[in-house]
Amino acid sequence: MGDQTIKRMLTPFISISKSIRNLILSQKYLASTKLPSIRILAQQYNCNPSTICRALNELVLDGLVIRKQGRGYYVVDDVLLIQEKRRSEVEKLTMELFSTLSALGYKHDEILELIFMPVDKVK
Repeated sequence: MGDQTIKRMLTPFISISKSIRNLILSQKYLASTKLPSIRILAQQYNCNPSTICRALNELVLDGLVIRKQGRGYYVVDDVLLIQEKRRSEVEKLTMELFSTLSALGYKHDEILELIFMPVDKVK
């Protein structure tokens, strides 16, 4: 069993939280929109509703989602906050990419060349 499989088994709510977070940051779920119900999300992610609750609570703690008692979960209405978190995610991923490629022996110029490679050459 690989490390990724073990991580998914131990922390499915984190994977689900990241998935919903990405849907918010990519504007699949817009600011102020109601998220699907816990039951629907549990069906979509093929998991227990309590796992969805934990995932949504992570997003509440992160500030991307609010819970309205008796009405469900909603994406925050603060578009600037969402944009800031989106930018932060890009910066984090970029730093991870540079770090990983540097560890593999790539030089700064080589990394930039790979990033800006024309799309038709990628494959």
